[in-house]
Amino acid sequence: MSSSVSLSTFPKLNATNYNTWKQDMTAWFCAAGLWRIVDGKQSAPVLASPATGADLIAEDTWLIKVDHAAGALALSVEEEQRIHFDGIDDDPVKMWKALQDVFVQRCPGTRFDAYDNLFSIQKKEGESLQSLMNHVDEAIHRIKELCDKDFTLPKLDNELNCMALICALPEEYQSFVSLPHLMEKMDKDAVRSPGVV
Repeated sequence: MSSSVSLSTFPKLNATNYNTWKQDMTAWFCAAGLWRIVDGKQSAPVLASPATGADLIAEDTWLIKVDHAAGALALSVEEEQRIHFDGIDDDPVKMWKALQDVFVQRCPGTRFDAYDNLFSIQKKEGESLQSLMNHVDEAIHRIKELCDKDFTLPKLDNELNCMALICALPEEYQSFVSLPHLMEKMDKDAVRSPGVV
């Protein structure tokens, strides 16, 4: 149940490193045999009525794993991030989800930034092609993470259309560059609405 990799071998979660922290913690939970608990795929054992000795042992084993996962999460974040665990610090599924809700804002503005980041990637001097491909893959992964489950190709087309319009505006329209960050839904009608353009 314990991982041979210490939590101290990678940086704690702070305000800027969620994506790499998430990868490190997912790997750590997998190595510790706790990932299925944290992602909610393994639930508490169902106790028979009346509970047998084996049932009680299974429940105790489960609760110990839950405690280990919750403790690992609490120890893997910087102190100012622990505020997100108020009232849920004994439930690793809710703790994991709370961090995702804070750091993965699934809205047009964050996708706009992620696409901008993707299209800004350039090969650095001395960088290998494999490293460049890895950067592109990471950017694509980030974009996918920012899309809801019901995100479709027509929605993507619509958002890209708006992004292209906003990016094509001359300097005097730069105030519109922040527009995607203020919109809950990005579509051409919203961009063209009175008071916008």
